[in-house]
Order: sequence, then structure tokens, then C-alpha cells
Amino acid sequence: MTMHPLKQTGSYILLYRVEGGGHLKLLHRTTVDDGPILALAHFEGRLLAGVGNSLRLYEMGKRQLLRKCELRGLPTFVKTLQTVGDRAFVGDMMQSIRIVRYETSHNRLVVLASDPCPRMIVSQEMLDWNTVAVGDKFGCISILRLPE
Repeated sequence: MTMHPLKQTGSYILLYRVEGGGHLKLLHRTTVDDGPILALAHFEGRLLAGVGNSLRLYEMGKRQLLRKCELRGLPTFVKTLQTVGDRAFVGDMMQSIRIVRYETSHNRLVVLASDPCPRMIVSQEMLDWNTVAVGDKFGCISILRLPE
């Protein structure tokens, strides 16, 4: 039983370029049909997007964004997203944080670690390469650290 089912026909990623005088010029409009886009982040010269319960890496093409790789099967929607180096800290709407690493040689996203305690993540902030502070729906703040 779903209390509030998702009613969505499609989402779009719009890519703009800032020109002289602060004017915006539309470069791309990419259609995404797999769920809502709640998080976007710059990642090694590409765009990392949380699309529904998957994480996608896009590259700029001539007419639209090109999907390079994808990590599927996250428990619920990707809510927050921050990157540093080849790592991404992915905040799930119901199941806390996952640390994801991009392997360039195999062109894939791999989950390095996930928080065993479920938290309804509202916000996150990276403190350093291995540490992230998260705030949940109930006002609790947690510091999560990946062991060396």
C-alpha cells in the first residue's frame, strides 16, 4: 500500500551556459523518465545525478547529455549528493549515506560503504575525505567516518 504514490510523467535536466552580462543560454534539455531528479553534482568534469533510486554519470554531448554509467538498486530516492576526488557521498531519502567510488578503468560506480543505521537524510556536509556530517528529518546530527 502506498499512501502518496508518485505521479510523474517525466523529468528534465537543463544545462545552461552563463554568457557575458550574466545572461543564460540553454545548451541541452535531456529527458529522464526513470524518476525525479533530486540531486545534481559536478564530478570529475561530468555531471552526477540522483535519478529516482539510481545514480547516473552524464557527459556533455552535442545535443543532449550522454549517460556514461549508472548505479541502480539504491533503496529509495537519492536526496543529497556531494563529491570529492573519485568519491561521492550519496544521501538516501530513508536509508542514510552511501559512499560511492568511480572506477575509471571499468567505467562503473561501486559502493564503498553504507551506514547500517537508517536515517532520513535532509542535509549533509563533507568534513574531509573520509568524514561526512548528516542531519536527519528528526533534527539529529550524526558524524559518519569511513575507516582507513
